[in-house]
Amino acid sequence: AVYDWIEEQTNALLQREGAVLLLYGKEPLRIGFIKKMQMAAWALLDSIKSNDWEIVALEKELDGVLAGAEIRARADLVLKRGQEYAILDLKWRGISWRKSSIRNLEDLQLTLYAYLHEPIGKWAHTGYYIIERGQLIARNNLAFQEAEPVAPELDTVQTYEMILSRMQKTYEWRLDQISRGEIEVRCAQTATELEDQYGDLLDLLEMRTEDARYDDYRVLINLL
Repeated sequence: AVYDWIEEQTNALLQREGAVLLLYGKEPLRIGFIKKMQMAAWALLDSIKSNDWEIVALEKELDGVLAGAEIRARADLVLKRGQEYAILDLKWRGISWRKSSIRNLEDLQLTLYAYLHEPIGKWAHTGYYIIERGQLIARNNLAFQEAEPVAPELDTVQTYEMILSRMQKTYEWRLDQISRGEIEVRCAQTATELEDQYGDLLDLLEMRTEDARYDDYRVLINLL
């Protein structure tokens, strides 16, 4: 039933948003894509069922306040098990990058999901589901036994609270800069000078020391 549903939905989807895969000669790619989606969907549903979760919402709107600012988010998949909640962010690929973000306490999106989901103060489990691999990755195995644990030695609640605190302090710090008419242009060329100027930033989110892959300020950087 899952495989049939995926094939039906994918064919309709390709007509709207994936015309390239409908071109002559693209049939092997199209078949491979559908099979990959089928396997990923089945693996995800199997994980949900085997760990006693039930689906309560798809693309759920979340909102709240962070450092005095209203914030909104949309969670891909929200699950419930008794009094526990879990939020999964579905990504097509990028498993190494997602692991790194969790390991380096940079999974800001997941932290916001866990923070914003009701009831406030009772943190939800979070994780990434990498569709291309059909694989769950999370900080630990408390929600999904088959998930790849990235940092199981860390206390989840304490980690969430630390990341959220750094987000708040970084936001306030940046807002103060903007109020003084300052805009930071951070790149490999300026990183050292900025670190010297700011000093100890251990209570803030880690600042980058390399050029951003997609940088809105690249024109300004080239003018330095």
